[in-house]
Amino acid sequence: MNAKYPPRLGRGIARVLVSAAVAAAISPTGAIAQDASPGDLVEVTVTAQKRAQSLQDVPISMAVIDGQELADRSIKGFEDFSTLVPNFNVVRTPGAQAIFMRGIGSGPGSPSLDQSVVMFVDGIYGGRARQFMSPFLDVQRIEVLRGPQGALVGKNTSAGAINIVSAKPTDALEARFGAEYDVELEGPTLDGVVSGPVTENFGLRLAARYQDVDGYVQNSLTRRDEPLRNEKAGRLTAVYELGNFTITGKAEIAKLRLDGNPIQVTSSRIGRFLDYNKETFSVLGADFDTNESRTGVLTIDWQLGDYTLTSITGYSKYETREGVDADFFERDLAYSRFDEDFSQTSQELRLLSPTGRGFEYVAGVYWHHNDLLELRTTATTFAPAGNTIRYFDQGSSTISAYAQATWNVSPQIAAVLGIRYTDEEKDASYVRIGGPNSTTTGAGTVQANFADTISEGEVDPAVSLQWRPNDDRMIYASYGQGSKSGGFQGAISNATPAAFEFEPETSDSIEIGYKQSYGGKGYLDVVAFRTKYKDLQTSTALPTTASGSTFAFFTGNAGEATAKGVESNWAYRFSEHIKVNGALAYMDANYGRYVDGPCITGQAPTNPARGTCDNSNIPLPFSSKWSGNVTATWMAGLGASMKLDVSLTANFRSSFRAEFANDPLFVQGGFTKYDARIGLGIGESWEFALLGRNLTDKKSFSFATAAALANNPVLGISPDARLHVIDPPRTVALQARYKFR
Repeated sequence: MNAKYPPRLGRGIARVLVSAAVAAAISPTGAIAQDASPGDLVEVTVTAQKRAQSLQDVPISMAVIDGQELADRSIKGFEDFSTLVPNFNVVRTPGAQAIFMRGIGSGPGSPSLDQSVVMFVDGIYGGRARQFMSPFLDVQRIEVLRGPQGALVGKNTSAGAINIVSAKPTDALEARFGAEYDVELEGPTLDGVVSGPVTENFGLRLAARYQDVDGYVQNSLTRRDEPLRNEKAGRLTAVYELGNFTITGKAEIAKLRLDGNPIQVTSSRIGRFLDYNKETFSVLGADFDTNESRTGVLTIDWQLGDYTLTSITGYSKYETREGVDADFFERDLAYSRFDEDFSQTSQELRLLSPTGRGFEYVAGVYWHHNDLLELRTTATTFAPAGNTIRYFDQGSSTISAYAQATWNVSPQIAAVLGIRYTDEEKDASYVRIGGPNSTTTGAGTVQANFADTISEGEVDPAVSLQWRPNDDRMIYASYGQGSKSGGFQGAISNATPAAFEFEPETSDSIEIGYKQSYGGKGYLDVVAFRTKYKDLQTSTALPTTASGSTFAFFTGNAGEATAKGVESNWAYRFSEHIKVNGALAYMDANYGRYVDGPCITGQAPTNPARGTCDNSNIPLPFSSKWSGNVTATWMAGLGASMKLDVSLTANFRSSFRAEFANDPLFVQGGFTKYDARIGLGIGESWEFALLGRNLTDKKSFSFATAAALANNPVLGISPDARLHVIDPPRTVALQARYKFR
């Protein structure tokens, strides 16, 4: 907060909470954004380098999306968000979400595997795939940092990081409410925010969301649309100012339930093409996915003269329960469970020097501990003796120290040096029990029971040089390293003591960037990059026989991979009525040496003992040569009290392979999808909008994998059967918003 709270507004919170119950419309982040000048763009402030800076002063390839744009586009999760940022993909898989940056991602095969792209929410590290499932709620902005960020941002950011900043209490009383109804998905989304001062030095912000929508894939056997989605989330944020101290506390809870999934079996031989239909049912259980998370953050900022000492204490916990009809087609053959219990505590201390001097720095220490308990089952109706239940228990402790120093050689030239040392220890145990009753009662034969530990130390340095020819331009060159800790296979079905552990992942990146501002009218950012990975961690499905009759996951190291290309972001406001913004990326990303990769279904393994094939020198999955988006917005006043804004967005990308195996049936062709929004603001309080996404109803899939049972020569339906996660069709939604100040 920038000012003390006026005492006369201290009674306003209770009054707004009462009036909220009768408000007719809800807004995730508020009404139409107001620029400082009708013809100018507002300067974007980010905290990618642990302090508030202008986006144009940060020597990093990054994209920033503010809360207003997320609300206007009805972005509620990372799967929708990924369309806004080139070279960034979030895909849903049968087990979890998988996140890829510049073609690099860990894959969904083992939940115990740390992500290569890490999320930070208000400074709290979130390295688990399941921590990405909580809905977006009252977000101030999201910063997407591409490339290794290990030196300053934090651990395990070998491919990039996502920094989420939630909104804070306001100095003045305000309330924002809204409702959205999706015509295609036939369900509402309701959001509400109440924020303001309670006393002169104390402010609160309460945010909540509720969503209950149907799915878009028709299951002909259950006669319902999948996945049905129900979300509930709430957050309370408090800020207290006491002398030189600012204390910020946040408590959040989120619940998500999915019934069914958008996964279908395709086969051109029997006429099952990519569409919005599926045929699946199991007497062993239904398809469902639940995730309940709790987060708490306490941040204390202590002003020591011109210096700032910050303490961030964090707690994160989630519980996941998931059931999957594991044959994915109409024959009732198999069912799997994926359950996780996770808890995490962390502590960071950070010292910031003042800015505007010849020498500036940030230094800190970080401690982190988490516990993961994972349970998986595989049950079959055709071979119940082969049923198994697996338990995986892992504890992890991390401590690191980091520092970054900036030497302002002159008003035009600056040099930056950063370094982080991380020490991490992990211990894990694995138990596998087999037998007909193992998946229901846990009773059976103990097939495996072993444990292991690892201890690692990694150093991640970074250096950059910046040159400002004038106040509107910056040219920079940077080098950085990133690393990701090693780990264990998790509760997979084929874990063995010899292959239980996998090695750390490291990356080296070079960037050359150019940033140009246009006097408040716009900006242009362009960066060329080359990143090389060693011991790249991958987790993927392995058909372990030529017929594909058995199916397992394996997590290992791929040897080498290289991603290189050019990324750009721009925005320009031609007048107070017209603005255009967009992003464009070109990338060439390939494996180097990858001898133990997944095979194509039916392909004879080059390593029969492990069931793997040599995938050296093939393109990385989820890596399009070209990707980007362009949005044009027209704004005009309609009389003294109404405003109209119309926007059209084109999201495009060239072809990519939606899995690790080099299977031509996993290749999604290039496409362009169009979104549009028409908004009408009435006075200072109301706004109504019509929102359309994927207007041309383009069919595409975000993930594909082998269908182990559907292509089995005895039990299946076709040798070319594959699993595809189909993207949503055209959707149309009505939005209504109300704000009070």
